[in-house]
Amino acid sequence: MVAAPAPPGSDGLPFADVLRECRLRAGLTQAELARRSNLGVRTIRDLELGRTLRPHRDSVQLLATSLGLSGGARDAFSRAAVHRATTLTAAADVASATVHLAQRALHLLHIACASYRKAEIVLRELDDSAAESAMHREMLLVAQQLGQTTALIISASGSAALHSTELHYSTRKRSQLLQGGS
Repeated sequence: MVAAPAPPGSDGLPFADVLRECRLRAGLTQAELARRSNLGVRTIRDLELGRTLRPHRDSVQLLATSLGLSGGARDAFSRAAVHRATTLTAAADVASATVHLAQRALHLLHIACASYRKAEIVLRELDDSAAESAMHREMLLVAQQLGQTTALIISASGSAALHSTELHYSTRKRSQLLQGGS
């Protein structure tokens, strides 16, 4: 079996790229690697395309053996698979914590505003005109009920998938709420 070293600097690269580079260096097709490793061609393809985000440890070891990797090259190959899974888990945890913190912050702001009887806080998703229209109507009702000429709007925008959430706040005059203005 010809040794196929891991590509230089493969630490930090996505596992899909490391696997493809090692397979090409070994001169194997996906079908040949699948046959040698007792894995399916679809499994190899999904791994190389990054569709399989958390490869099984046993599969990684079978692939490393089938690619003729040993020593540091084998370690780098295994680290690439583990690094990706760890990164995804950490990113999901951060996204979940971000959403939780944003919800908690809005809840606390709601309590603060209600206690001063200035306005009600409305959580809305940006770029959703139906939700925005409903929000403006609700804000108008709250402002009228509280006898206020302005209302405080708190909005959250962002995407858990992109790991970004932002809180925005502004005041709106009753006339702006009637017009649906920003």
